[in-house]
Amino acid sequence: MTENEEDLMMMKVFWNAPDEAFFGQEYIAVVTCKAIRTLEMERCRGISIPFRKVGGRVLYRKVDVVKFLESHELITCSNDKEGEELE
Repeated sequence: MTENEEDLMMMKVFWNAPDEAFFGQEYIAVVTCKAIRTLEMERCRGISIPFRKVGGRVLYRKVDVVKFLESHELITCSNDKEGEELE
């Protein structure tokens, strides 16, 4: 299985799981498009998605991850700015 296929499988597992399901940082890194190291740094800085530590393992609840994703504004970019003519 390629890395891309594994990522797709992890995404399907995450999105098909019940809202109260818990996932390790490997899944959350794929879902949020962040590196595991970034998730670790955000936890240390206190700016992370809510998480729980169980037996030394970091777990994120699906509903918390979804809330985090929904709380971030969708930003699109365009080469041509509104109201400006292209030359």
